[in-house]
Amino acid sequence: MTKKVVITGVGVISPIGKSKEEFFDCLTSGTANIAPEKNAFKGHGQDKMSSRITDSDLKFAQNVVNDKTLGPGALMASYAALEAIKDAGLTDFIGSQRDIPIFIGNSEGEYEIYQNYTLSDTNDAPVNSAGFASHSIVAAIRDKLGLSSSCVAIHNTCSSSNNAIELAVLDIRHGDADIIICGSSDPFSNKIQAGFNSLNAISKNSCKPFDKNRDGIVVSEGALIFILESLEHAQARGAKIYAYVAGVGTSNDASHLTNPSPEGIKNAIENALFDAQLSSNEIDAVFAHATGTVANDKAENAVFNEVFGDNQPNIIAIKGVTGHMMAAAGAANTLAACLAFEAGILPPTAANTVMDPNLNINLLKTTLTTESVEYVMCNSYGFGGNNGVVILENKEQK
Repeated sequence: MTKKVVITGVGVISPIGKSKEEFFDCLTSGTANIAPEKNAFKGHGQDKMSSRITDSDLKFAQNVVNDKTLGPGALMASYAALEAIKDAGLTDFIGSQRDIPIFIGNSEGEYEIYQNYTLSDTNDAPVNSAGFASHSIVAAIRDKLGLSSSCVAIHNTCSSSNNAIELAVLDIRHGDADIIICGSSDPFSNKIQAGFNSLNAISKNSCKPFDKNRDGIVVSEGALIFILESLEHAQARGAKIYAYVAGVGTSNDASHLTNPSPEGIKNAIENALFDAQLSSNEIDAVFAHATGTVANDKAENAVFNEVFGDNQPNIIAIKGVTGHMMAAAGAANTLAACLAFEAGILPPTAANTVMDPNLNINLLKTTLTTESVEYVMCNSYGFGGNNGVVILENKEQK
Protein backbone atom coordinates (compact mmCIF):
# COMPACT_ATOMS: atom_id res chain seq x y z
CA MET A 1 0.00 0.00 0.00
CA THR A 2 1.27 3.50 -0.84
CA LYS A 3 2.39 5.35 2.26
CA LYS A 4 1.08 8.80 3.16
CA VAL A 5 3.71 11.54 3.52
CA VAL A 6 3.79 14.34 6.08
CA ILE A 7 6.03 17.31 6.85
CA THR A 8 7.30 17.20 10.44
CA GLY A 9 10.16 19.71 10.54
CA VAL A 10 11.14 22.97 8.88
CA GLY A 11 14.24 25.17 8.89
CA VAL A 12 14.97 28.45 7.15
CA ILE A 13 17.49 31.22 6.73
CA SER A 14 16.53 34.02 4.39
CA PRO A 15 16.72 37.78 3.93
CA ILE A 16 13.63 38.07 6.14
CA GLY A 17 14.89 35.97 9.01
CA LYS A 18 16.79 33.00 10.37
CA SER A 19 13.80 31.27 11.97
CA LYS A 20 10.35 30.17 10.90
CA GLU A 21 8.84 32.75 13.26
CA GLU A 22 10.76 35.66 11.72
CA PHE A 23 9.98 34.41 8.22
CA PHE A 24 6.23 34.19 8.79
CA ASP A 25 6.04 37.45 10.76
CA CYS A 26 7.51 39.27 7.76
CA LEU A 27 5.05 37.55 5.42
CA THR A 28 2.05 38.58 7.49
CA SER A 29 3.30 42.15 8.03
CA GLY A 30 4.57 42.64 4.47
CA THR A 31 8.08 43.49 5.68
CA ALA A 32 10.77 43.03 3.03
CA ASN A 33 14.56 43.42 3.12
CA ILE A 34 15.46 44.99 -0.23
CA ALA A 35 18.38 47.26 -1.12
CA PRO A 36 20.57 48.21 -4.10
CA GLU A 37 23.12 45.45 -4.78
CA LYS A 38 26.62 46.88 -4.29
CA ASN A 39 28.66 43.73 -4.94
CA ALA A 40 27.37 42.86 -8.40
CA PHE A 41 29.47 43.45 -11.50
CA LYS A 42 29.49 47.08 -12.63
CA GLY A 43 27.12 47.53 -15.53
CA HIS A 44 25.65 44.07 -14.92
CA GLY A 45 23.23 44.58 -12.08
CA GLN A 46 25.26 46.69 -9.68
CA ASP A 47 22.99 49.08 -7.77
CA LYS A 48 19.92 47.21 -9.03
CA MET A 49 17.70 45.79 -6.31
CA SER A 50 18.44 42.56 -4.46
CA SER A 51 17.42 40.90 -1.21
CA ARG A 52 20.30 39.47 0.83
CA ILE A 53 20.66 37.63 4.11
CA THR A 54 22.08 40.02 6.70
CA ASP A 55 25.71 39.68 7.80
CA SER A 56 24.58 39.24 11.40
CA ASP A 57 22.33 36.31 10.46
CA LEU A 58 25.13 34.67 8.46
CA LYS A 59 27.48 35.03 11.44
CA PHE A 60 24.79 33.56 13.67
CA ALA A 61 24.51 30.60 11.29
CA GLN A 62 28.30 30.15 11.30
CA ASN A 63 28.25 29.92 15.09
CA VAL A 64 25.40 27.39 15.06
CA VAL A 65 27.06 25.25 12.39
CA ASN A 66 30.46 25.84 14.01
CA ASP A 67 32.29 26.21 10.70
CA LYS A 68 33.66 29.40 9.13
CA THR A 69 35.11 27.69 6.04
CA LEU A 70 31.84 26.81 4.31
CA GLY A 71 30.68 28.62 1.21
CA PRO A 72 27.39 30.51 1.54
CA GLY A 73 25.24 27.78 -0.02
CA ALA A 74 26.66 25.05 2.21
CA LEU A 75 26.45 27.27 5.29
CA MET A 76 22.83 28.20 4.64
CA ALA A 77 21.89 24.59 3.89
CA SER A 78 23.64 23.20 6.97
CA TYR A 79 22.05 25.77 9.26
CA ALA A 80 18.52 25.28 7.88
CA ALA A 81 18.91 21.49 8.02
CA LEU A 82 20.02 21.63 11.66
CA GLU A 83 17.02 23.81 12.46
CA ALA A 84 14.68 21.41 10.64
CA ILE A 85 16.08 18.37 12.46
CA LYS A 86 15.65 20.15 15.81
CA ASP A 87 12.15 21.29 14.85
CA ALA A 88 11.19 17.71 13.99
CA GLY A 89 12.43 16.45 17.36
CA LEU A 90 15.12 14.30 15.75
CA THR A 91 18.24 15.68 17.42
CA ASP A 92 19.27 12.14 18.37
CA PHE A 93 19.92 11.57 14.66
CA ILE A 94 22.76 14.12 14.66
CA GLY A 95 26.04 12.21 14.53
CA SER A 96 24.23 8.87 14.24
CA GLN A 97 25.56 8.02 10.75
CA ARG A 98 22.05 6.93 9.81
CA ASP A 99 21.27 6.58 6.13
CA ILE A 100 18.73 9.34 5.56
CA PRO A 101 18.42 10.46 1.91
CA ILE A 102 18.95 14.16 1.17
CA PHE A 103 17.44 15.85 -1.90
CA ILE A 104 18.38 19.52 -2.38
CA GLY A 105 17.51 21.90 -5.21
CA ASN A 106 20.11 24.45 -6.28
CA SER A 107 20.93 26.51 -9.35
CA GLU A 108 24.43 27.96 -9.07
CA GLY A 109 26.37 25.82 -6.60
CA GLU A 110 29.01 27.82 -4.73
CA TYR A 111 29.50 30.31 -7.54
CA GLU A 112 30.85 32.97 -5.18
CA ILE A 113 33.81 30.76 -4.25
CA TYR A 114 34.58 30.10 -7.90
CA GLN A 115 34.21 33.77 -8.80
CA ASN A 116 36.49 34.99 -6.00
CA TYR A 117 39.12 32.41 -6.92
CA THR A 118 39.16 33.17 -10.64
CA LEU A 119 39.26 36.93 -10.05
CA SER A 120 42.08 36.75 -7.52
CA ASP A 121 45.77 37.43 -8.24
CA THR A 122 46.92 34.19 -6.64
CA ASN A 123 47.01 30.60 -7.79
CA ASP A 124 46.27 29.38 -4.30
CA ALA A 125 42.94 27.59 -4.28
CA PRO A 126 40.55 28.35 -1.38
CA VAL A 127 40.39 25.78 1.37
CA ASN A 128 37.08 24.49 0.05
CA SER A 129 37.78 24.77 -3.66
CA ALA A 130 36.32 21.29 -4.08
CA GLY A 131 33.06 22.88 -3.05
CA PHE A 132 32.45 24.82 -6.26
CA ALA A 133 29.82 22.36 -7.44
CA SER A 134 26.29 21.93 -6.14
CA HIS A 135 26.88 18.45 -4.75
CA SER A 136 29.04 20.03 -2.04
CA ILE A 137 25.98 21.82 -0.65
CA VAL A 138 24.14 18.52 -0.19
CA ALA A 139 27.26 16.85 1.18
CA ALA A 140 27.64 19.65 3.73
CA ILE A 141 24.23 18.80 5.18
CA ARG A 142 25.24 15.15 5.45
CA ASP A 143 28.55 15.99 7.10
CA LYS A 144 27.24 18.58 9.54
CA LEU A 145 24.40 16.31 10.64
CA GLY A 146 26.77 13.36 10.94
CA LEU A 147 24.73 11.14 8.65
CA SER A 148 25.62 8.46 6.13
CA SER A 149 23.29 9.51 3.38
CA SER A 150 22.65 9.28 -0.31
CA CYS A 151 22.88 12.87 -1.56
CA VAL A 152 21.12 14.24 -4.64
CA ALA A 153 21.44 17.77 -6.07
CA ILE A 154 18.62 18.83 -8.38
CA HIS A 155 19.09 21.48 -11.08
CA ASN A 156 15.77 22.46 -12.65
CA THR A 157 16.13 26.22 -12.31
CA CYS A 158 13.39 27.81 -10.20
CA SER A 159 11.34 24.61 -9.89
CA SER A 160 14.27 22.73 -8.30
CA SER A 161 13.06 22.74 -4.70
CA ASN A 162 9.55 21.55 -5.52
CA ASN A 163 11.13 18.86 -7.70
CA ALA A 164 13.28 17.84 -4.71
CA ILE A 165 10.17 17.61 -2.55
CA GLU A 166 8.49 15.46 -5.21
CA LEU A 167 11.40 13.02 -5.32
CA ALA A 168 11.31 12.73 -1.53
CA VAL A 169 7.56 12.13 -1.54
CA LEU A 170 7.82 9.40 -4.18
CA ASP A 171 10.62 7.62 -2.31
CA ILE A 172 8.65 7.57 0.93
CA ARG A 173 5.44 6.50 -0.78
CA HIS A 174 7.22 3.59 -2.39
CA GLY A 175 8.75 2.48 0.90
CA ASP A 176 12.35 3.35 0.04
CA ALA A 177 12.71 5.52 3.15
CA ASP A 178 10.71 6.60 6.19
CA ILE A 179 12.50 9.94 6.67
CA ILE A 180 14.01 12.24 4.02
CA ILE A 181 15.63 15.67 4.23
CA CYS A 182 14.70 17.87 1.27
CA GLY A 183 14.35 21.45 0.11
CA SER A 184 16.77 23.97 -1.30
CA SER A 185 19.72 26.23 -0.66
CA ASP A 186 20.51 28.87 -3.26
CA PRO A 187 22.89 31.73 -2.45
CA PHE A 188 22.92 35.06 -4.25
CA SER A 189 24.98 35.00 -7.43
CA ASN A 190 26.42 37.88 -9.46
CA LYS A 191 25.93 35.61 -12.45
CA ILE A 192 22.18 35.46 -11.81
CA GLN A 193 22.03 39.21 -11.17
CA ALA A 194 23.85 39.87 -14.44
CA GLY A 195 21.61 37.45 -16.33
CA PHE A 196 18.37 39.05 -15.22
CA ASN A 197 19.88 42.49 -15.75
CA SER A 198 20.58 41.53 -19.37
CA LEU A 199 16.87 40.72 -19.72
CA ASN A 200 15.94 44.11 -18.20
CA ALA A 201 14.00 42.07 -15.66
CA ILE A 202 15.24 43.50 -12.33
CA SER A 203 12.93 45.89 -10.50
CA LYS A 204 14.01 49.45 -9.79
CA ASN A 205 12.41 49.36 -6.34
CA SER A 206 10.48 46.21 -5.35
CA CYS A 207 8.81 43.11 -6.71
CA LYS A 208 5.12 43.88 -7.33
CA PRO A 209 3.32 40.71 -8.49
CA PHE A 210 0.21 41.28 -10.61
CA ASP A 211 0.50 45.05 -10.12
CA LYS A 212 -0.18 47.50 -12.93
CA ASN A 213 3.19 49.16 -12.21
CA ARG A 214 5.32 46.03 -11.82
CA ASP A 215 8.78 46.25 -13.35
CA GLY A 216 10.54 42.97 -12.62
CA ILE A 217 12.03 40.67 -10.03
CA VAL A 218 14.25 41.17 -7.00
CA VAL A 219 17.02 38.56 -6.95
CA SER A 220 17.12 36.94 -3.52
CA GLU A 221 18.65 33.96 -1.71
CA GLY A 222 17.85 31.50 1.02
CA ALA A 223 17.77 27.96 2.35
CA LEU A 224 14.53 26.21 3.25
CA ILE A 225 14.72 22.62 4.46
CA PHE A 226 11.96 20.15 5.29
CA ILE A 227 11.82 16.85 7.13
CA LEU A 228 9.43 14.51 5.33
CA GLU A 229 8.24 11.28 6.94
CA SER A 230 5.80 8.50 6.30
CA LEU A 231 2.66 9.13 8.31
CA GLU A 232 3.00 5.88 10.23
CA HIS A 233 6.60 6.67 11.22
CA ALA A 234 5.64 10.18 12.36
CA GLN A 235 2.66 8.92 14.35
CA ALA A 236 4.69 6.14 15.96
CA ARG A 237 7.07 8.67 17.48
CA GLY A 238 4.37 11.25 18.28
CA ALA A 239 5.76 13.83 15.87
CA LYS A 240 4.22 17.23 15.26
CA ILE A 241 2.75 17.41 11.77
CA TYR A 242 2.67 20.63 9.74
CA ALA A 243 0.88 19.24 6.71
CA TYR A 244 0.12 16.18 4.64
CA VAL A 245 1.64 16.15 1.15
CA ALA A 246 -1.46 15.39 -0.88
CA GLY A 247 -0.04 15.65 -4.38
CA VAL A 248 3.01 16.51 -6.46
CA GLY A 249 3.43 17.27 -10.14
CA THR A 250 6.09 18.32 -12.61
CA SER A 251 6.31 19.12 -16.29
CA ASN A 252 8.77 20.42 -18.84
CA ASP A 253 7.20 22.16 -21.79
CA ALA A 254 10.44 22.95 -23.66
CA SER A 255 8.59 25.89 -25.18
CA HIS A 256 11.04 28.76 -24.65
CA LEU A 257 14.27 29.32 -22.78
CA THR A 258 12.98 32.19 -20.63
CA ASN A 259 9.26 32.78 -21.29
CA PRO A 260 6.85 30.62 -19.27
CA SER A 261 4.39 28.46 -21.18
CA PRO A 262 0.79 28.41 -19.90
CA GLU A 263 0.38 24.90 -21.31
CA GLY A 264 3.40 23.59 -19.42
CA ILE A 265 2.31 25.21 -16.16
CA LYS A 266 -1.19 23.80 -16.59
CA ASN A 267 0.25 20.33 -17.15
CA ALA A 268 2.18 20.47 -13.86
CA ILE A 269 -0.91 21.66 -11.99
CA GLU A 270 -3.08 18.96 -13.54
CA ASN A 271 -0.44 16.33 -12.77
CA ALA A 272 -0.44 17.39 -9.11
CA LEU A 273 -4.25 17.40 -8.97
CA PHE A 274 -4.35 13.93 -10.51
CA ASP A 275 -1.72 12.70 -8.06
CA ALA A 276 -3.76 14.08 -5.15
CA GLN A 277 -7.01 12.73 -6.63
CA LEU A 278 -8.53 16.19 -6.35
CA SER A 279 -10.57 18.40 -8.64
CA SER A 280 -9.54 22.01 -9.15
CA ASN A 281 -12.52 23.31 -7.17
CA GLU A 282 -11.19 21.56 -4.05
CA ILE A 283 -8.13 23.84 -3.91
CA ASP A 284 -8.70 26.60 -1.35
CA ALA A 285 -5.57 28.70 -1.91
CA VAL A 286 -2.61 28.92 -4.28
CA PHE A 287 0.84 30.29 -3.50
CA ALA A 288 1.65 31.50 -7.00
CA HIS A 289 5.10 31.73 -8.56
CA ALA A 290 4.34 35.42 -9.18
CA THR A 291 7.76 36.87 -10.02
CA GLY A 292 6.57 40.39 -10.81
CA THR A 293 7.31 40.22 -14.54
CA VAL A 294 4.77 40.83 -17.28
CA ALA A 295 5.50 37.45 -18.87
CA ASN A 296 4.96 35.49 -15.64
CA ASP A 297 1.80 37.37 -14.69
CA LYS A 298 0.29 36.90 -18.14
CA ALA A 299 1.04 33.16 -18.12
CA GLU A 300 -0.28 32.53 -14.61
CA ASN A 301 -3.38 34.60 -15.31
CA ALA A 302 -4.15 32.42 -18.33
CA VAL A 303 -3.54 29.20 -16.42
CA PHE A 304 -5.56 30.12 -13.34
CA ASN A 305 -8.52 31.17 -15.46
CA GLU A 306 -8.38 27.96 -17.50
CA VAL A 307 -7.84 25.58 -14.57
CA PHE A 308 -10.14 27.20 -12.01
CA GLY A 309 -12.59 29.07 -14.25
CA ASP A 310 -14.98 31.30 -12.30
CA ASN A 311 -14.12 29.56 -9.01
CA GLN A 312 -10.59 30.83 -8.45
CA PRO A 313 -9.26 30.09 -4.97
CA ASN A 314 -7.38 32.75 -3.02
CA ILE A 315 -4.16 33.52 -4.89
CA ILE A 316 -1.17 34.58 -2.76
CA ALA A 317 2.13 36.03 -3.96
CA ILE A 318 4.99 36.26 -1.44
CA LYS A 319 7.87 37.54 -3.58
CA GLY A 320 7.02 41.14 -2.71
CA VAL A 321 8.46 40.19 0.69
CA THR A 322 10.90 37.34 0.01
CA GLY A 323 12.22 38.38 -3.39
CA HIS A 324 12.90 35.62 -5.90
CA MET A 325 14.96 32.89 -4.21
CA MET A 326 15.58 31.15 -7.53
CA ALA A 327 15.90 27.38 -6.95
CA ALA A 328 14.47 27.88 -3.45
CA ALA A 329 11.35 29.71 -4.69
CA GLY A 330 9.08 26.68 -4.56
CA ALA A 331 10.30 25.76 -1.09
CA ALA A 332 9.54 29.31 0.07
CA ASN A 333 5.92 28.87 -1.05
CA THR A 334 5.74 25.43 0.55
CA LEU A 335 7.15 26.76 3.82
CA ALA A 336 4.69 29.65 3.75
CA ALA A 337 1.82 27.16 3.43
CA CYS A 338 3.12 25.01 6.30
CA LEU A 339 3.45 28.03 8.57
CA ALA A 340 0.02 29.30 7.53
CA PHE A 341 -1.48 26.00 8.67
CA GLU A 342 0.45 26.24 11.94
CA ALA A 343 -0.57 29.86 12.60
CA GLY A 344 -4.13 29.43 11.37
CA ILE A 345 -3.90 32.33 8.90
CA LEU A 346 -2.97 32.79 5.27
CA PRO A 347 -0.56 35.70 4.72
CA PRO A 348 -1.56 38.52 2.37
CA THR A 349 0.03 39.46 -0.93
CA ALA A 350 2.41 42.37 -0.35
CA ALA A 351 3.49 45.17 -2.70
CA ASN A 352 0.41 45.00 -4.91
CA THR A 353 -1.19 48.43 -4.72
CA VAL A 354 -2.84 48.81 -8.14
CA MET A 355 -4.08 45.56 -9.64
CA ASP A 356 -3.39 45.18 -13.35
CA PRO A 357 -6.84 45.65 -14.93
CA ASN A 358 -5.90 43.23 -17.70
CA LEU A 359 -5.60 40.37 -15.22
CA ASN A 360 -8.35 38.31 -13.64
CA ILE A 361 -6.66 37.14 -10.44
CA ASN A 362 -8.46 36.51 -7.14
CA LEU A 363 -5.57 38.01 -5.19
CA LEU A 364 -5.60 37.73 -1.39
CA LYS A 365 -4.52 41.12 -0.01
CA THR A 366 -5.43 40.66 3.66
CA THR A 367 -4.80 37.86 6.14
CA LEU A 368 -7.40 35.11 6.11
CA THR A 369 -8.11 32.39 8.64
CA THR A 370 -7.33 28.84 7.53
CA GLU A 371 -10.33 27.49 9.44
CA SER A 372 -12.00 26.39 6.20
CA VAL A 373 -8.79 25.91 4.19
CA GLU A 374 -8.11 22.26 3.45
CA TYR A 375 -5.90 22.13 0.35
CA VAL A 376 -3.20 24.62 -0.65
CA MET A 377 -1.25 24.54 -3.91
CA CYS A 378 2.38 25.74 -4.03
CA ASN A 379 3.71 26.55 -7.51
CA SER A 380 7.12 27.19 -9.05
CA TYR A 381 8.23 27.57 -12.67
CA GLY A 382 11.68 28.02 -14.14
CA PHE A 383 13.63 28.85 -17.25
CA GLY A 384 13.78 26.07 -19.79
CA GLY A 385 10.14 25.18 -19.13
CA ASN A 386 10.68 23.43 -15.78
CA ASN A 387 7.57 23.44 -13.58
CA GLY A 388 6.89 21.99 -10.14
CA VAL A 389 3.72 21.91 -8.04
CA VAL A 390 3.14 20.66 -4.49
CA ILE A 391 -0.32 20.34 -2.92
CA LEU A 392 -0.51 20.35 0.88
CA GLU A 393 -3.41 19.24 3.05
CA ASN A 394 -4.16 21.02 6.31
CA LYS A 395 -3.76 18.55 9.16
CA GLU A 396 -6.44 20.44 11.13
CA GLN A 397 -8.97 19.41 8.48
CA LYS A 398 -8.18 15.69 8.81
